[in-house]
Amino acid sequence: MIQIKIERIGDDERWISTYKTKNELIKMYNDKRIRDTRYINNPGKSRAWCAKIIIAKIGETEIIKREFIKPNISYLEANSKGSRGVFAFYNLENNFIYEVCSPLNWKHDDHFFCKVIDNNLIVINKGDIFKCQELE
Repeated sequence: MIQIKIERIGDDERWISTYKTKNELIKMYNDKRIRDTRYINNPGKSRAWCAKIIIAKIGETEIIKREFIKPNISYLEANSKGSRGVFAFYNLENNFIYEVCSPLNWKHDDHFFCKVIDNNLIVINKGDIFKCQELE
């Protein structure tokens, strides 16, 4: 098992801006909901995510499905807004294929497929997903 670290650029800032009133934000901050459980319950709302790839066969057709992984969130390096320095840690198990989306900056994301073999992360092409599955 290995762990990858992805910065969640702009996540807190976008999320907080959706609330209309300051009183609502203050109540949520006092309840410690702003920084603790927001993305644990909704991991798919972030630009940064990781999903285990599951290949299902329906008849003769192979379908790729995603199983999103819940991250462990760290605010140790976050700035005051939470727009930078918020990191998500994902635990990846050996011999599985994963799809990862990692923000590079405010406008661009790095989107790739990878497989963990003997605790090494190997980046693979989308076309190689079915080939990797056949080798197992």
